[in-house]
Amino acid sequence: MPKNISDIRNIINGSLDKQLLGRALAQLQLLVNNADSERLEEIKNTYRYLLQYLFDGVEDPDRIDIFRRLLKETYELTDDVCAGYMTTAYSENSCFSKLWNVKRFTDEQIKYCSKLNSDGDKIDTALAVAAITLNCLRIFDEHKVLCLADFCDNKHQTTALRALTGLVICLTIHQKRLQFYPAINNRLNLLFDNKDTVKQTQVIVKQLIRSKETERITKDISENIIPKIAKLAPKIREKMDESNFDSEDFEEKNANLQDIIAGSEISEKMRIYSELQMEGSDINMSTFSQLKGFPFFNQIENWFIPFYKENPAVSQLFQEQADNNKSLVSFLTDDNFLCDSDKYSFCINLSMIPETYRKSMSNQLRMESEQMKEDVIHPDKSASITNRYIQDLYRFFKLFRDKKDFEDIFTYKFDIHKAPFFRLINPDNEFLPKLADYFFTKEQYENALSAYLKLETFSEPNADLYKKIAFCYQKTLFYTQAISYYEKADIIESDQLGTLRKLAYCHRKSGQYKEALDYYIQIDKLDPNNLNTIFNMGMCSAELRLYDSALNYFYKIDFLNPDKKQSMNYQLYFGHCLWATGKRKEAINCYREYIPFSKLDEILRLAPVDFTEQDIAFIIDYLRYNNVETDLQNP
Repeated sequence: MPKNISDIRNIINGSLDKQLLGRALAQLQLLVNNADSERLEEIKNTYRYLLQYLFDGVEDPDRIDIFRRLLKETYELTDDVCAGYMTTAYSENSCFSKLWNVKRFTDEQIKYCSKLNSDGDKIDTALAVAAITLNCLRIFDEHKVLCLADFCDNKHQTTALRALTGLVICLTIHQKRLQFYPAINNRLNLLFDNKDTVKQTQVIVKQLIRSKETERITKDISENIIPKIAKLAPKIREKMDESNFDSEDFEEKNANLQDIIAGSEISEKMRIYSELQMEGSDINMSTFSQLKGFPFFNQIENWFIPFYKENPAVSQLFQEQADNNKSLVSFLTDDNFLCDSDKYSFCINLSMIPETYRKSMSNQLRMESEQMKEDVIHPDKSASITNRYIQDLYRFFKLFRDKKDFEDIFTYKFDIHKAPFFRLINPDNEFLPKLADYFFTKEQYENALSAYLKLETFSEPNADLYKKIAFCYQKTLFYTQAISYYEKADIIESDQLGTLRKLAYCHRKSGQYKEALDYYIQIDKLDPNNLNTIFNMGMCSAELRLYDSALNYFYKIDFLNPDKKQSMNYQLYFGHCLWATGKRKEAINCYREYIPFSKLDEILRLAPVDFTEQDIAFIIDYLRYNNVETDLQNP
């Protein structure tokens, strides 16, 4: 879908989500074509009469039902109008195309899904579920949702779990529309009456939340780890003879390689990412994103096809010297950390490598696979299936050559706790606290905040909960609200240093320097001679124009820490107070430390000191012409 059309649809749906029907109809008018103009006029006329009866004071017991029906019809018309601007990726797979290349499901698709659900094999049913999910994300349809729910009971575990994953995503993305479809709600009540399904859905919810950190992980690996590994390459080449991977001393050389890495600066990072991988985080995106350009991935269905060695795209690789490839087959078919599309990438890339190197890699894989079996505690199989499927979806929306035609679902917040179906996976409110904490640990503070606020409505006064709510407000820059909740926490647990520090910080960030200073003084009594506290007392005093008091704090820092070079912020505020009290030569020496020099002019204009324009010009010129290393060349 063209981005501008996608944006307009989101604007229209946003209006409908807020039940601003008139605004939505006016926005939709910009897109509607002749074929759909009659439907639009019918909705507008009905709404016009509804408004007229309302303001004429006519009693209409059906008014709410009519309004809801108009909202539903406008949602559906918006989908149909926008579908006319969509390009549909072509699929050569008959099973996939039957459920992908249609706008809305008719009896034909419903019957096909029913038969496939009963008799279809693992490959076809898994592809069908992927096709329905993608289709439903583009054009919401009651029957698509019901078909996904039916596939959740499929006899093939992979298919059932993929269906459940797709269902959760669709119910989250289209959460505002579920109220108009009682058949969906009835089906969900039946589906989530199963405790195992509830448990599996809770796992999927956490996996979707975790997927939001993939971009950060990928960026860190690409920018920080891979370049450092590249620097180690010469040492690695010295220790490892690439032509002798199958030699008798391979294990010894491999141990030497591990020693090289262990002694490097990236060792700790690799340990952290290894632990993240064990938890299910996607650390392979940076590697396999480079291997999605093969023609195999030009077909949309190939991003979702379960891995099997008989697939024509990779079958030749497994037919060659079958005995030597047992470790490869085992590595790729056992439960491991590679999603299906990455397995295909690996095999297609491997088939292009000379056979001798393939043997070497096979031996290496055998050793690594055996090591993993010893060291790794394998996750629950169902959790592994859904996690890898989410990774397949992530790669599709990020890397498919026609990705511009799809709205990237991984840009959504996944605020699943706000969706109507959440009550079904949150029996007795036992999941909400865990979900809120999970948002919190993943630093998704906006979602964590709304989850904690929801939790607060039925919780007893709780200092820990108040502090978490306050911290979320703080991280989302709502300092006034953060202060309110930190104060609630302080009433329950008074004089807690951590709470007092955050209260002081939030007051300072919101410009309430007097209140911040009072808290820092209280903190200093509980934890005397802390340099950070003393600096903040000096800074707040300076902002309050209490320059002599501020200087006393800065001199105390110099006394307590005479040998340590202070920060630029310290030098700046020290300089401001010295200038304001007439000690201008000493102030200049403080400003001399500020880097970059080109920003000093701006900093001085924002200082809590009444500098004149001439004062600032003299300071800059003095430093420029008195042997200061500046970043201004040829001033």
